[in-house]
Amino acid sequence: MAEPHIGPYRLLRLLHEGGQGRVFLGQDDRLQRPVAVKIHALPDAPSARRQVLTEARLLARLQHPGVVQIHDVIASEQHLAMVMEYVSGCDLDELLAHTDLCLAESLEVIEGIAAALGAAASRQIVHGDLKTANVLVDREGHIKLADFGIAGLVGEARGGRGSLSCLSPEQARGAPLDTRTDLFALGCLLYRLLDGEYPFYRGGRLDRAALLSADYPPLAPLTPCGEPVPAALQTLVAQLLARDPARRPGSIAALRQRLHQLRRALPRRVNGGLLRVATPVFREETAADRPLPLPADLLRRGASHRDWWRSRLAWWPGPRPAVLSFSLLGVLLLVAAGVLYQQQLPPPAVQLQPLQLSLAPGVALPEASGPSWLREVVRERLQALELCLLVEPRAAADETLQLFLQCEEGLCLLGMTRDRVEGGASRYQQALLPPAAGAAAWESLIGEALARLYREP
Repeated sequence: MAEPHIGPYRLLRLLHEGGQGRVFLGQDDRLQRPVAVKIHALPDAPSARRQVLTEARLLARLQHPGVVQIHDVIASEQHLAMVMEYVSGCDLDELLAHTDLCLAESLEVIEGIAAALGAAASRQIVHGDLKTANVLVDREGHIKLADFGIAGLVGEARGGRGSLSCLSPEQARGAPLDTRTDLFALGCLLYRLLDGEYPFYRGGRLDRAALLSADYPPLAPLTPCGEPVPAALQTLVAQLLARDPARRPGSIAALRQRLHQLRRALPRRVNGGLLRVATPVFREETAADRPLPLPADLLRRGASHRDWWRSRLAWWPGPRPAVLSFSLLGVLLLVAAGVLYQQQLPPPAVQLQPLQLSLAPGVALPEASGPSWLREVVRERLQALELCLLVEPRAAADETLQLFLQCEEGLCLLGMTRDRVEGGASRYQQALLPPAAGAAAWESLIGEALARLYREP
């Protein structure tokens, strides 16, 4: 069987799957270059779908060496595929799992991110989801910023969305964002590189009170490499992490100049630099494929904004010798039998525990967003993930799901704890739910958190 196509792009294997979508390695046979294809679901409302497509095409026009380039946008009625530059190397998350960065390398990373954010800011684009997994190091040691999947324009409200590790106070409150929102996230990343921990996100949980007051633990006097943190760098971190956006640096160009001066003041190393540190972590290129669970509607009806008529699924088996044909037929029969067998198995049964609710005095939930509504939203989202929600207590449950909703003035937090009945490690996710955002936004944010809880490895 030939590889599947989305439009003119041949898909080879799955690279990554997370709450925001799936990323595949693909090949553009016309230009003979690899591409990364990210697929995620479109909103239900037609107006919201049109807005997503408009912003995706705007991002495709963002050209900068430090930004992962978007080559194409392919859409169907329910899904969007963004065809992007494939960056071979590693991401910052993988790099930090392998080693700690010293001051020179940390500043090199932050300076590269700032350059990419400056290019986005020049077009009034807010990234809104800055995190280590979205910072890539290519095989030349250059920094590239990826995944503008939830990016928006200055002035838009993207309440609750974004990585919890680098979330800004205005995102947590559901307030309109501007380019200084990304500077707060940059400060969180810089703090992580200098301290080894995030300022407001530790042990897998967000400290909401500290985030909303910008009261973070003091930086450790020494970096994970044992170097003292310069006073000027501590001052810069404090400015980036200011709760009031007006107190953060007002110019990305000036910020880049400060970072450059700080890096130049450090002792120079022979054969140093980010490339030397990152090279051992670079991913090995492999042709090993994983199953491709691609949306049928996108394969069938997806269309490129350049070549709408060409965007469809192409399965073209070439000529094969007779023996190989019979072998392939046998394999297909075995696969079909396995699929039929899997379809007969019931989905995992999840027992939803009683909701624990804590409301501060004077705080009201959005209209119609009570406990019964929340249970119904969770039930529908679990079914969409091919899970079975047990409303009534039953001994046959495979897992339990505990929900805890705590609301204070201007912000609600929904905690989700997933436990297997037979034992094992618990898994936890949080969803930040600004009360002012309304029930529709709450439903979307809850769905994203559940997808992270049940889909991410």
